[in-house]
Amino acid sequence: MTSTMNPSTTGTFKDSHYERSPRSVEDLLTRRYTARQGSVHLTGIQALIRMISDRQRADAARGLRTASYVSGYEGSPLAGYDLELSRQKKLLEDHRIFHQPGVNEELAATAVEGTQLTAAATLKDDIDGVVGYWYGKAPGLDRAADAMRHAVICGTNGKGGAVAIVGDDPTAKSSSVPSNSSRLLADLGMPTLVPTDASDVLSLGTHAAWMSRATGLWVALRVTTAVADGSATVVLDDVTAPEPPTTPHTPHAKVLGQPLLALDASRTGERLNRAIAYAREHHINRLVQASPDDEIGIIASGATYLEVAQALRTLGAGQCPPRIRLLRLGMTYPLDSAELSEFAAGLKKIVVAEDLGTYLVESVRTVLYGTSHRPDIIHTTAPEKLLPRLLKDEGIDIMETKNPPRLMNLPLAVAPRTPHFCSGCPHNASTRTSPDTLVGAGIGCHAMVLLMDDQRVGNVIGTAQMGGEGGHWIGMSPFVKEKHLVQNLGDGTFWHSGSLAIRALIASDVNVTVKLLHNGTVAMTGGQDAVGGRGLRSIVDMLQAEGVGKIVVTSDNVSRTRKMLPRGVEVRERSELAAVQEELAAIKGVTVLVHDQHCAAEKRRFRNRGQAEKPKTAVEINPRICEGCGDCGEKSGCLSVQPIDTDFGRKTKIDQTSCNSDYTCLQGDCPAFVTVTPGASDIRATAQSSPIGMEHQIHAADLPEPTMTPLADRQAHSVRITGVGGTGVLTVAAVLATAAQHEGYFVRGQDMTGLAQKGGSVISDVRLSTSFMDHPGHIPAAGADVLLSLDGLTSAADETLEVLNPERTIAVISTTDQPTGKMVTEVRAERTNSALISRALSSRVQRAISADAGDLSTQLFGVATYQTMIVLGAAIQAGAIPVSAAAIERALRANGRSSELNVQALRRGRQLIAAPQELERLLAQPQGVESMESTVTVPRANNEEPLWKTDMDMRAQELEAWGNAAVACRYKEDVRRIAEAERRIDPRSTELALAAAFGLHKLQAYKDEYEVARLAADPAFAQDIERRYGAGASTKIQLHPPILRAMGLKKKIGVSTRFMPALKVLAAGKRLRGTSLDIFGYTKQRRVERELAEEYRNVLLRRSAEMSSAEDLASLVELAREADSVRGYEELKINSALRLLALLREPDRRSH
Repeated sequence: MTSTMNPSTTGTFKDSHYERSPRSVEDLLTRRYTARQGSVHLTGIQALIRMISDRQRADAARGLRTASYVSGYEGSPLAGYDLELSRQKKLLEDHRIFHQPGVNEELAATAVEGTQLTAAATLKDDIDGVVGYWYGKAPGLDRAADAMRHAVICGTNGKGGAVAIVGDDPTAKSSSVPSNSSRLLADLGMPTLVPTDASDVLSLGTHAAWMSRATGLWVALRVTTAVADGSATVVLDDVTAPEPPTTPHTPHAKVLGQPLLALDASRTGERLNRAIAYAREHHINRLVQASPDDEIGIIASGATYLEVAQALRTLGAGQCPPRIRLLRLGMTYPLDSAELSEFAAGLKKIVVAEDLGTYLVESVRTVLYGTSHRPDIIHTTAPEKLLPRLLKDEGIDIMETKNPPRLMNLPLAVAPRTPHFCSGCPHNASTRTSPDTLVGAGIGCHAMVLLMDDQRVGNVIGTAQMGGEGGHWIGMSPFVKEKHLVQNLGDGTFWHSGSLAIRALIASDVNVTVKLLHNGTVAMTGGQDAVGGRGLRSIVDMLQAEGVGKIVVTSDNVSRTRKMLPRGVEVRERSELAAVQEELAAIKGVTVLVHDQHCAAEKRRFRNRGQAEKPKTAVEINPRICEGCGDCGEKSGCLSVQPIDTDFGRKTKIDQTSCNSDYTCLQGDCPAFVTVTPGASDIRATAQSSPIGMEHQIHAADLPEPTMTPLADRQAHSVRITGVGGTGVLTVAAVLATAAQHEGYFVRGQDMTGLAQKGGSVISDVRLSTSFMDHPGHIPAAGADVLLSLDGLTSAADETLEVLNPERTIAVISTTDQPTGKMVTEVRAERTNSALISRALSSRVQRAISADAGDLSTQLFGVATYQTMIVLGAAIQAGAIPVSAAAIERALRANGRSSELNVQALRRGRQLIAAPQELERLLAQPQGVESMESTVTVPRANNEEPLWKTDMDMRAQELEAWGNAAVACRYKEDVRRIAEAERRIDPRSTELALAAAFGLHKLQAYKDEYEVARLAADPAFAQDIERRYGAGASTKIQLHPPILRAMGLKKKIGVSTRFMPALKVLAAGKRLRGTSLDIFGYTKQRRVERELAEEYRNVLLRRSAEMSSAEDLASLVELAREADSVRGYEELKINSALRLLALLREPDRRSH
């Protein structure tokens, strides 16, 4: 079990509480559940599992033969609890723990109630009693309240017990509403225990079961996000289970007549008093600090207590300031009136700190109201802000900070990172609808439509609770002009409670299309199977039985879906989703559109585990043909369709590391797409076996040992890791924590994920110390010693900027760009380059080291995945983290997954700092690692060619290849004239020359059939494909020729390399361009392109010659840059070209 160390304990944690005996690599992880002595590092979720096995062992030592039953429903912050339970099958079997997820929360609660009614039947011979555990997040408790109320009145068995593990999310980080369940739990009559961290979960979690046994009441264990997502070193100790009660409560579920009143009276009387007595006997509440001279009292519970302790330690220069009395409540209901009265004696003021709401302060006021001494009571949910001011006003000596921490804004605007559907997610297509469609959101991944543009997902009216889908429309529809609603509903929710919502819609006779999104998994909370789910056929059968007006199923694989369904059910291609929605909207009553497509994230997991076949075809984009129009991103919504910046402007690439092979990007109206079937030496296939980074392995002995400054006692070393969900941030934190634990450090951590698993930001803090410290897992303002930045956008957000400190923070930054969903779907969305963010961050920290770790990982290992370990290795070699590289490597091997690749990536990160020239020699190119104390601007040498001239010469060569030497000469002459005109206004300015060089080239070298053929036949692209996909890789250019399009062909056709000679012949036909023999030149697109190129040229030449002021220059630069807005093919190109033509022909709006 656990013992909480007193902060005044002498000696270091490493000396007193660490087992020095060698351990195997595997033992590092397995002992977290099996060790009996020493220390382990546990997350809150892991502690919730261990507390059950610890209690069972203690029961067995007492002579009680108990079993455990665990049931509930997944949901943040307990989203991973059921998954971790399922991973620990042997632990559960060895300790007679039976885990059965519930269809929903209320049925799970009723099942747990059943474990206390075994006396009504005949217990098995080897079981004396059963301890039941219910788990669920706050909304699940709300839903299960009726069942819970019955269960609490019924009561618990004297050799069993019932514990409700309630997940509260006070800041709504990953919930639809913020929550503090304390008030409801008290109303239900459940004694409520509130742990501060993983160590407290073990202690209070075992006591919860024993308290339930002793009192005859269900006992709640309120676990907040900070505890569930946090981690801590736990000191293990043997504990003894208390004797079973001599006069136990007898559970009674026959709640009618007189017995009901007697049960309720005991619930609020005798049984509640037993809870107070148990808490007092077992010191559930702890008086942390007290003296007769105290004036200020502070009461806190849970993770809020750690925030209070940290604030007091800061104000007291490492210890609690004088004249302060501190009470840590382990039980917030019921409060012990005698204990509180004793605490309040002699105090002038009491501060009650809690995470959300006013439940605790109201309870304290109620208890103290009738007492003889009633100090002033102050409430706060932000103790770190209140306490400095309060203590100073009361004349208590505190340490003044010379420079109070303040948020340091970056000198550039940075777009926020918002969550988005995964690459290839079926919701990218299934949630699309017209902008004027009224849409009801639901609970699940598809709820992210609340964060998206109405143009993509319709006019979203909001979301309801699980099982309430469409209920808003029942109340709205009689009073609004709109006649129809589209209601999104996930299949997990359907089995949980959504089927009742459909029944309610039918009963109400409203016009609604339920869009039921069948992806086969509950992806939002980790990829669980929907409990009770029976597949697509059962869903359709149930819908038909309910009397739905019409059902249409759309699918990404029509033949597969048809085989699953009975005859008569209409199945259509997913490309027809919009048409199906329109058809169903015209039908009166309730209709259902079921979209059948497997979750992309789960599909990827199956492929990685060898449980599903990996696609043989990859998608690439020829960057020279690509116009960067964003049509592929807009149509697919896929995060793997990423914008990149090139010498020729914005282009698009397919990120092969994250691509889930959904292929919807091919719908983009563009001839740049190429499908590739790899050859024999496909680098992607060999990435796990023989990439260059594994063919030329580096050994630990090849690297110098880093110089690390040892930690002082009573000092925390705080590491913040930032990144994007799903890229390994939590793995880095777990590896670092495990290694630090192995080396004897006391470790606390905090994962701040929210919707990180959906392309959102993820932050993980790891805090190390040589001795036990009562501080939170998250880093306070200006408290970061190290920043490991795996995503610039996340690092530039306020919540990370506020922890940076220019006097202590060392930042190791990956400059790899990772676009947001908005950057993918909106071509003109703001995009801040990560290299620029790195430069900006470098001025806000003591030292910054930056490199494109993603690119380095790809060069070394074939994929960008290992950039996380490269960054960690660089930080270790730079001396930023006081954990040995050997310990990190042991932790990586214990983790098991691609351990040797991760070890090599870690060493390459160290090499990047210790010997970058060796890396450059291996990869035959410089790595661009920067180590910056501050940002320095290097002046241009006097004899260096102006950038606009270099740019112009490069584009002139391209224009000659596009047309001929005459076209290139005219272009260069035009740019020179514009540059001379610019120098006349401002001799130092080159902005207009650069913009004109880019724009004149872009609009003149339009991509007609001749140019597309030339670029498609360019051997450079073919060589790149062969280098990456192996000799013998076959390619097909995906084309949608206008002639075939006019004949009704709706899909692209693949043109293989056998047609390359024909493409070369077509490319040679460029000499016909613009002549009467140019059969392609008569189309509207070509006529508009030629007209625009001439108009743009004429306007720039005329207005540059007429310029007379800096305002004229700025106005023309802005206009010249608008050439970059002309993008795409066919209608996209025509529309964007016409917009610029209109702009060029507007009256000159220069200032006069």
